[in-house]
Amino acid sequence: MSWFNTSGHEDIHTLWSRFRFYRNISGMSFYDRADSKILSSFMSDADKTLEKNGFHKNTSADRISMLSYSEKQYTEESFIDSVLPHALYFNEPCSLSISVGGRDFFCIQSVLCGLCADECYNIASEAELLLDSEFDLAYSEKFGYLSPIPAHTGQGIEISAALFLPALAKKNKIESLKNILCRSSIELYPMVTYESNPGDLYILNYIPKSGMGEETSVTYFHNIAEYIISYEKEYEHSVYGDNITELSDPARRAFGTMEYAGKIDEFEFLCLFSDLRLCLATGANKDDKILGKMSVRDLNGILAQSLSASLIANAGVKPLNIGECNSLRANILKDFAVSLKESV
Repeated sequence: MSWFNTSGHEDIHTLWSRFRFYRNISGMSFYDRADSKILSSFMSDADKTLEKNGFHKNTSADRISMLSYSEKQYTEESFIDSVLPHALYFNEPCSLSISVGGRDFFCIQSVLCGLCADECYNIASEAELLLDSEFDLAYSEKFGYLSPIPAHTGQGIEISAALFLPALAKKNKIESLKNILCRSSIELYPMVTYESNPGDLYILNYIPKSGMGEETSVTYFHNIAEYIISYEKEYEHSVYGDNITELSDPARRAFGTMEYAGKIDEFEFLCLFSDLRLCLATGANKDDKILGKMSVRDLNGILAQSLSASLIANAGVKPLNIGECNSLRANILKDFAVSLKESV
């Protein structure tokens, strides 16, 4: 099941956690230098191995559909734009996807709702063991796992989470936090930026260096994320304090806009989304007859549907101009608002 249809630990402040393995093949040139016949044979072998083990191959070839997978965190945009042979495979029941080709021979990744990098790691590890039993993965005693991407050489892993940090953003604490995290080789950057406005959603990203074991790296990342979330909660209390109930007003306005607006662009949607999520995070929605019915799963669902590429891909109508996209987004949000009201 997709991460946005589930729930998890600290899921109000953590939209998703993701773990990636980057792996290549021993005795073969890196993917961008390998002979075309060798790549063709490899793609065929990978296809047989994965489909035999319950994966299904994505058949969407157009860029918009592929970008919608990137928006949902199933793959990377650099993979989508590769001119080399590549394919994307899913094993949806365990939120697992494998990108074959493009840059590395394999990118194995798991993404789940909430703060759960350890669960993502366990799921991705099973897939890595499967591939290791079928292919000779490139590993050096001196350098670790080998990759054409220097950052992927060593452990060959990447750990990420999407965090909701409205109070830290409001109090201008993000930059100082980024500087502290940078000393530990951890990045914090906006999920989306519009006209220099970074919003309230941030990606926490960690590519561990060699010398630290996989499980230790996962635990370290989890502890850092937990600290940031606790920091956010402290600031939510200090910023809003005894006035938490006042947050229900902007949330009601956001809900009303979703219910009645004819057009909503992506930036406006993310602002409305933040108002509703902050109301939920602080508990300001509890005494509201309608907003009290709202869940994290509801908000994650409209986020997954309302980002631009996903919006167009789900509509099945291409191309759409900006106005058509904004109308389509407004219709999705209206359906959400009506459905929530009807649940009362």
